[in-house]
Amino acid sequence: MLVKKISSIFKAIIGIAVIIGVNGCKPPVDDGDQQAKPIFVKDVSLCDFYEGICIVNVGEDALTLNITPANTPSEKPLSVSVNLPDSAELISARVEGRDMFMGIIPLNLSQTAKTEYKATLIYGSCSSNYMVWRMFVTYRNKGVEQTAMFDFLADNDI
Repeated sequence: MLVKKISSIFKAIIGIAVIIGVNGCKPPVDDGDQQAKPIFVKDVSLCDFYEGICIVNVGEDALTLNITPANTPSEKPLSVSVNLPDSAELISARVEGRDMFMGIIPLNLSQTAKTEYKATLIYGSCSSNYMVWRMFVTYRNKGVEQTAMFDFLADNDI
């Protein structure tokens, strides 16, 4: 008899938990939009190309990155521009997913001025609707090899 009561209580608790869980997973409803988009908090540590170039300091070296268009759309050609310090030489550059593996995309930067390098980049889309990419720029300055990392959001339609 006691086992039946415990079993009934346990079933009731599981049923309530399922109801709460199912309702908790529903996206917020926006009366003006049939498909409400998830809301993400803006990560201020990411490069924001709407604001202009992105600057990363590695020791005393300042490197810059600019990508156009500013919203950095997936599966579309992006124009990439990297500037190194005056005395630095580029070794390599690549792009990878910061938080998930999306492959390694080598970036063939061509020197267009003394400190400026340019390339075209295309990367894939991510089903999570929030994909942060990381560009690694490896260079040598005064005999020391360094790597700068630039993080930016794909499909940044703010």
